Amino acid sequence: PASIARALLGPLKLESSQLLGDAATARVGVGRVVQFIMVGRAWIALSDFTRKAPQVQQALGGGARVELSSGAVLDSVDMRVLEIRPPFRLDMVLAGRRFNLVEAASDAEFREVNARTAEEQAAPRNRYEQSYLEESGRPGDLRISRVVEGDPVVLGTVYVHERM
Repeated sequence: PASIARALLGPLKLESSQLLGDAATARVGVGRVVQFIMVGRAWIALSDFTRKAPQVQQALGGGARVELSSGAVLDSVDMRVLEIRPPFRLDMVLAGRRFNLVEAASDAEFREVNARTAEEQAAPRNRYEQSYLEESGRPGDLRISRVVEGDPVVLGTVYVHERM
């Protein structure tokens, strides 16, 4: 099922929203997820999918947004694990037009764009293990996941998402 979630990440208190399932498919295509990240009131990556869209667009001067999307596939052996896959896309949408800022065909290529070291670029794909999931489908449901393999910069990071 589709998921619209919010998370608080790390010591910077980043707020993140994402689309999964049918909601992501409608936005970025089959087998993909899209992530939106906010630091304070400044959106780094966002879209117009939530009830927050009017405030977000106002904060940006109207209509501008940045979206980060990637492929995502459930592990065939352990259905608690989600593997993040290329292509990675970073797009800006301005005045109704989409501009591609980055399209990376591999994890290494995307990590290079993010100024990662050669060792970090060579790391395997990021894999997230879901350790807790509430599935009522109602706002407030929680999903807790942890990066169990991949980019050493985020390895071990725990994400707590709340359905909106």
